[in-house]
Amino acid sequence: VSQSRYYVGMSLKIAITGGRGRWAPVVAEKMAAIGYEVVLFSRKSGEKIQGLPSLLDPTVLSEFGAILHFGWGTVSKTSEVREGAEWKGDLPFLSRLLRAVASLPVDRRPHFVFPSTGAVYGDCSEKAATEDDLPRPKSYYASAKLAAEDLLRAHEKHGKSPVTILRITNLYGRPDSGSKPQGLIARLHACHRDCRSPVIWGDGQATKDFLHEVDFVEALRLCLKKKITVLWYRDWE
Repeated sequence: VSQSRYYVGMSLKIAITGGRGRWAPVVAEKMAAIGYEVVLFSRKSGEKIQGLPSLLDPTVLSEFGAILHFGWGTVSKTSEVREGAEWKGDLPFLSRLLRAVASLPVDRRPHFVFPSTGAVYGDCSEKAATEDDLPRPKSYYASAKLAAEDLLRAHEKHGKSPVTILRITNLYGRPDSGSKPQGLIARLHACHRDCRSPVIWGDGQATKDFLHEVDFVEALRLCLKKKITVLWYRDWE
């Protein structure tokens, strides 16, 4: 996606959680470059990053036209080691944040965007999953993300604020040290650069889809610009 396709001069102020994570700073950088006013939040404040609890303050929260909620305490590998960690931290905080959003006047409630995961579909065999497919998460990580989606669906369904859920696949495009337990392409790049043999979690038989960071940011931009709400909204009962 060409940078020239981006619109400039945006006035929307965006809160992005997960400010010390792998992708939130990348998204913040690109969103700021195309004209959005961006504020990063994380559990640990400092270095131009606000403390996450401050986002629960209605006065602070009402400043934003959108929230991109990247903040999540686990990745697939660490979730398997820390069984149930998301139910102790991530999901309770999401519930508190949504209650804070709902406490604002209707015209001050931000558009809530949640990057979920394509892993909620489980094994897809030879057929690519679509939003019409029944979720069949196989991991604790995917199950927790699906639980977060359910919270957000209920929030939107009761008219609390507009919500967008993006079931994204594996992001790539920004080389890093390869030290974090995620990002196959970044790890392979680091191993090649350092003449090391890669160590991959799992048996190496999994088939993955990948999404470039520029295309992901373009999708986010369109969701915000066009106020696209819930991208999947099928009742499974």
